[in-house]
Amino acid sequence: MPVQKKKPERNKIPKDQWNLVIRIDENGNEITLEDYDSNQKERILPFQADSISEVAKKELALNRLENVKNYGIFRLPDVGKVDREKAIQLIKEDSEHAKYLIQLELKTIDLMVQRLNSEE
Repeated sequence: MPVQKKKPERNKIPKDQWNLVIRIDENGNEITLEDYDSNQKERILPFQADSISEVAKKELALNRLENVKNYGIFRLPDVGKVDREKAIQLIKEDSEHAKYLIQLELKTIDLMVQRLNSEE
């Protein structure tokens, strides 16, 4: 029986994630996942949530949500269904759920970068 090779983690990254911003560099340039992947040898630093301000986290999450094509719909207590537009609204309004939604985006970034780095 032939041994099946494991698919690289890269193949598990949704196509719409490649062009989304994962960080903003010190000069204000947006770095996408594709930029990070193609320029790793040039030492683009990976996203580090601890190193940026709350305002920058909010802006990063909004940037990603405004540009993502596929966003899952889920329910939040006291809010109900949350789709992409509702998530953007909740973050812009600094609602009690904004921090959670921002953390979801930061976790998504972290997961995508881990998948890329696991191939090295």
